[in-house]
Amino acid sequence: MKIIIILCLTFMSLGWSQQQLAVELSLDKTTYYVTEPMYLTRSFVNTTIQPIPLYYISFDCLFIEDDKGQFYYPNVQFSGPGHTIAPGDSFSYINELVSTYGNPWLESENEIYGFPVEVYTTQLKCQDKYVQVTSNILKFHIIEPEGEEKDALKLYTKMYYMNLYKKEFDPEETIRVGLTLVEKYPNSVYSPSVLMLANVIEESKTGSLKYFEQLINDYPNNWSAADAIKYHVNVFDNYGDLQKARIKNIMRSVTNKFPGSIVAKEATNQLIRIEMQ
Repeated sequence: MKIIIILCLTFMSLGWSQQQLAVELSLDKTTYYVTEPMYLTRSFVNTTIQPIPLYYISFDCLFIEDDKGQFYYPNVQFSGPGHTIAPGDSFSYINELVSTYGNPWLESENEIYGFPVEVYTTQLKCQDKYVQVTSNILKFHIIEPEGEEKDALKLYTKMYYMNLYKKEFDPEETIRVGLTLVEKYPNSVYSPSVLMLANVIEESKTGSLKYFEQLINDYPNNWSAADAIKYHVNVFDNYGDLQKARIKNIMRSVTNKFPGSIVAKEATNQLIRIEMQ
């Protein structure tokens, strides 16, 4: 059994003595195909009688141990809220795991990245001068895809490899490979991620948001669509008022078109963040 441990959660605050935070880990499901996006939710509750100001949250020791005892240390940071957590208040973070852990360096389009087939256990635990946190323990399974999902994975891995590692990168051909997957296997677990990657490529080339719009419209309750929302806010974050107005209009359109969906909730969160800036 492999064990993933998320350690050293650092809370930077203003001179607070050590505080207790309750934290609960949850996954969108417990069994995943190889390379399928996995979304881990960390839900925190301030169980103290004092408000805790949080300016930044980072994971300093994020690693996975394989069967041979080898550790991988991905360079990942998670930004946190810039507000005070009142007693009894809660907040949550959701992050994709498949692109964070494992070995993403492929030597050919026939390789895969992310977690190998195995049973895993994960826990968040730390103690420093500001905070004590010990979460529940989660178990999840990675399995080999079969049938159409196996064929879809081949196309997904090919697109991923062409985008990052092929010496002569061809954006049109890379997108074409991905869209072949989406058209043949629209219900595949890999299709939303393909549209996310296609959008990043297309937008950098032409400025078009067509694949972003397709991802939102076709998969409004998929976490990859929520990632697309975050991506677009980050793209325009450092631009002027005109661009910020554009992205705010996009966020409002999403919330109005897909009320109650995953993308609508993320768009609402991002609107609040933009308004606070």
